[in-house]
Amino acid sequence: MQKPLKIAVDIRDLRKAFSGTKTYLNALYTIWKDNKCSQYEFVFLDSSTSAYSGPDKWKKILEHLRFFYWKQFLLPHLVKKNNCSVLFCTDYFLPLIQKGFKTVVVFHDAFFFEYPQHYNRIWLQLFKRLAIPAAKKAAAIIVPSHYSKKRLLTFIHFNKQQLHVIYEAPSIMLSEKSKPINQPLIKQLQKCPYFLHVGTLNKNKNLVRLIEAFAIVEKQTDAPILLLLVGKGSSDSSLSDEAAIRFAIEKNKLQDKIILTGFLNDADLAHVYSNALSFVFPSFNEGFGIPVLEAFKFNIPLIAANNSSLPEIAGDAAIYFDPYDEKQIAYQMTTILNSPDLREELIEKGKQRLSEFSWPKIAYQITELFIQIENRL
Repeated sequence: MQKPLKIAVDIRDLRKAFSGTKTYLNALYTIWKDNKCSQYEFVFLDSSTSAYSGPDKWKKILEHLRFFYWKQFLLPHLVKKNNCSVLFCTDYFLPLIQKGFKTVVVFHDAFFFEYPQHYNRIWLQLFKRLAIPAAKKAAAIIVPSHYSKKRLLTFIHFNKQQLHVIYEAPSIMLSEKSKPINQPLIKQLQKCPYFLHVGTLNKNKNLVRLIEAFAIVEKQTDAPILLLLVGKGSSDSSLSDEAAIRFAIEKNKLQDKIILTGFLNDADLAHVYSNALSFVFPSFNEGFGIPVLEAFKFNIPLIAANNSSLPEIAGDAAIYFDPYDEKQIAYQMTTILNSPDLREELIEKGKQRLSEFSWPKIAYQITELFIQIENRL
């Protein structure tokens, strides 16, 4: 009987990341840890030291060094020790030396090249000097959209045959049956309809302009409405837009109308999704945009920017706007607010669109890719 293909998966980010990268890794881990297929076997590799994600400068430098040591020395050692044939990393970074095993890496976007000013200089150097050369040696690079593939090829001379577009799906941890815990927030949201945004409070999310648009809508609307911003800013000040967001709220005197929740657990997040009037996604740039599918999952209409991957993923199940024009954003928000029929139409289209995206399907496509690259001469 042929031995199963042993696949090593770097799961260190499960204890560190708080954004879509964790959603991605967690979904695949949840499926693969219960694997019963005889063709392959998964080995999950994790560092013994906790990853630091706080604001302290020196601890962040130490974390970069730990990350370097993990990726370049410990991880390949563990891959060989466990006799794995393939190493899978979901966070852009692979070991530079890949002797004795093949590698597959996920590049979620091209933000390192598009917004270098938003990243720590040390991290950028690690990316350019280690991640890119290592990725060029990979057997395959997974990207979440055709848009991401196009953008990466604009900046990096990858072999086009290396890049494989495999879509993503909404978080498997979010369930409509979850019971919310944050009762003060729940009571506050029961008072009136609210627009919702879920994501980091980072600069690429364009939340200051969303606040300006909401200020226009709020002035033009007689009925009370709220804007709920779920998420927290990066500990890296070059990425976070939280200070500007809070200033915009105060400038427009919207302290009672805009709620910053910070990080929410899955139960509370499921509740705020389920009861929102609409999800608004004004991001300047998204490699995929998991919240698009989460809006569809919880049957709320989607208003989105007309750029990057968002039209590719949302299709005709959203109404779009120019993310640089707060008046256009406000117009679409008002349209949704005043059009129950349009809301129902978008909800139905969202259900149809969502049927094309599922984590079991994605996990199967990725494991098939592992088998394909292992069978190559």
